[in-house]
Parts: sequence; C-alpha cells; structure tokens
Amino acid sequence: MLNPHFQKLKTAYIFPIIENKLAELQKDHPNQKIYNLGVGDVSLPLAPKVAEAICAATQEMTREARGYGPCGGYDFLKEAICKNEYVQFGISPDEIFISDGANADISCLQDLFGENASVAIPEPSYPVYRDATLLSGKKLVFLPLTEEEGFIPRPPKRLSANSFHQDWKQSFSLGSLSSTYTSLSKLAPVSRKSSKEKIFVPSGKSNSQTVSKERVDLVYLCTPCNPTGVAMNKNDLEEWIVWAKENRCILLIDNVYNAFASSDEIPPSIYALDGADEVAIEIRSFSKWAGFTGLRCGYSVIPKTLHVSELNSLWQKQIDIKTNGISYPIQKGAEACYRPDVCEELQEQIATYQMSAKVLRETLITHHQTFFGGENAPYIWWKTPDGMDSWEFFDQLLTTSRIVTIPGSGFGPSGEGYVRLSCFLSNPLAQEAAHALQHHFTTV
Repeated sequence: MLNPHFQKLKTAYIFPIIENKLAELQKDHPNQKIYNLGVGDVSLPLAPKVAEAICAATQEMTREARGYGPCGGYDFLKEAICKNEYVQFGISPDEIFISDGANADISCLQDLFGENASVAIPEPSYPVYRDATLLSGKKLVFLPLTEEEGFIPRPPKRLSANSFHQDWKQSFSLGSLSSTYTSLSKLAPVSRKSSKEKIFVPSGKSNSQTVSKERVDLVYLCTPCNPTGVAMNKNDLEEWIVWAKENRCILLIDNVYNAFASSDEIPPSIYALDGADEVAIEIRSFSKWAGFTGLRCGYSVIPKTLHVSELNSLWQKQIDIKTNGISYPIQKGAEACYRPDVCEELQEQIATYQMSAKVLRETLITHHQTFFGGENAPYIWWKTPDGMDSWEFFDQLLTTSRIVTIPGSGFGPSGEGYVRLSCFLSNPLAQEAAHALQHHFTTV
C-alpha cells in the first residue's frame, strides 16, 4: 500500500521545467553566455582552511579507527556552536542537534507532532514546508503574504469566511481532500514598526479584516526569507512570540540566512528575544554562510524550556532511530568555521555576495523597478512589470537577455507576479549580470 498523501503533490516542481528551458536555449545558442540568477546555491569555492580541517580529520581516521559517531553530533561541534552562537541566550550544547542540513530538519521535525496537528506556512514560501506537511497528512494552513505588508508574515489571528484558497485547491486538484487545506487569506491588520531596511514598493493600504478564529499548532517562519529576501525585525518576531504563547503553538524558525542580515534591527537569533525559548525551535545550516551545500551539515536548537517539554527528548529519540549521525570529517570542518582566521575568510565571502546583491539592487533602482530584499538576505523579490505573469516574465528575461530567474508562482499563488533573483554571485559576474539587465531594460 502506497502512502496516499503523495497524491496531494500535484504542483509541478519548477526546477526541472527551468532546466529544460535552459537546455533548449543552450542548444539553440551554444555560444551565448547565460547569467544564472535562479537556483540559490553558493558560487565561491570552499574556504581553504575549512578544506584543510576536513582533510586533516580524514587523515586522522587513517591512524585510528572512528566508527559511528553520536547521532546528534559530536560534543566538540555542539560546544563550538553554543559558545559562538547561543551561550549568551542561555542555550546549552544538549539543546543543539547536528544534522545533514536544514532541509532534513525542516521536513522531519513534523514527525514529533500528531496527524491531527495543524501546520501554518507563509505563502509564498520555500516549497519543502508545504510538501513535508502534505506528506505527513497534517492539516495545512496558508498565510498569504502581501505587498502591502512588505511580505512580512503576520500571526493568523483570524480565519477568512471564505476559508479555502481557490488557487491552491485548483493546483492540487484536491477533490475530497480539500478539507486538508485552509487559507488565512484575510489577516488582522497590524502596522509594521519602522525599519532601516528599504523596501522598494509603492505605498498602499492593507484591506485586511478580522473574522473567526482558527487553531494552529505549528508555524514555519523563514527569516531572512527565501524567496522574498525580507527579514523580520525585533517587533515582528515579538508579535509572533506573544501569539505563540497565547495559542500554545510552536514556531519553527528557519534561520539559515542569518549571516546575511546586516541591519541591527534584525535579531541574530529568535532566542535573543524574551520568551522565545518557550515557543521556538531554530534551524540553521552551514550551507550558505560557510559554503557547505555540497558537504551537508546543519543543526536544530530545541530548548528544554519549550512549553511542550518532551520535544527535546523526542527529537533525540527520532534521530537515534532514523540516522547514524554526520561524518566526523564534515563536523571537524564545521567546527573550523568558528576559528577566528576561518571566520575572516567566511566573512569575506559573505561580503562578496552582499556586494553582488547591491549591484543588482542598484540596477533595479536605476530603472525604477519595484522589489523587496537584497539587503538582509541573498535574494531579491522583483515585481514583474505591467502585470506580466511570472512565467511570461521569466521567458522574456531568458530569451532577450539570457538571464535565469525563478518564477514567483513556484513558491505559491501569492508569488504570482514576481520573480526571485539569487545574489550568490562573484562580483565580476554580478557586474556582467547587471549589464544584461540594463540590456533588457533598453530592448523591451
């Protein structure tokens, strides 16, 4: 008997479609350079001193046997993470669990909650939030993000009278399964506190309204955010903490892009805020800030002070059953990332990506484009011109200027009318991509 929940995954996965379009273009124009601002993968080489640490650990294993390691990670790495990231917030090493990256934790943490649990995700969002929830059989609640709110997610205080998001029902062909999906398409209006982060968006007034309540047990929040590039400030996150306490909810904070936040208004961790250790699990990764996308190493922080106190011990039991831990050399490489000399190398790489984002942002500003992000995250969320749909604009950029983006509709119906640009570029390549964008503006 197959898992029936796979039948709910009706939305086409966008990356194979993009790869096919790209292959066709390269076949027809083999000598033309293509600027890939699509998939958010690192483009700079692994820091040499990280590679040295991995190689040294591998050589160490030729001199003495090292078999299975602790499923939740070696103490040396957990202690390094705690000392450099969390000790000031009262987090201890036994609340940190090493994994093969954020993606696995984002998916598998749901296993700690029953099938009757209700899971809320912002929309647009990273597709794994949605797909993992569907496969688990849990009720899925969407929190549509709006341009008027600067694509900042707000607590689901109220459920709209028209509770089903029609776009999602159509894209999933729900039929009898439609009771699994709910959309909080009208949120109670909440004004955003002032932020130094500039959002290049026309002024507008929110049309939100308040209706009846909806129960939510688990909420995914990504900040700094993939795909929208915006980051939640202290006031935004405190609002969620208060709501989670009132509603006995758990927040899953996807904080893998924390190293890219340059504003003092963006907390380095959810645990920098009072009460977060009662309601929040934080997920981080070495992938983007240390170039580990091809090595795989991340971690989750599960405080013992959560109002559901069993979650820490249940997660330990989960990984004891389902994993054999992360390799010793990879964890030694991750530990090396906290050495001062290696931190300097990594900060230089982050600065490179931030400069590339600035180059792309300035190009869009020059041509009076509406967009979000690119300051505290390595993504820019660009509004399509003249009401063009996401795929139409994707095709136009690809065919006229050889620029690859990600159509916003691939991240959910509320992403329609936008494309995502990745800023994981070397500075010379970012300058070339900026020239290609200028070419686009002068030819369309």
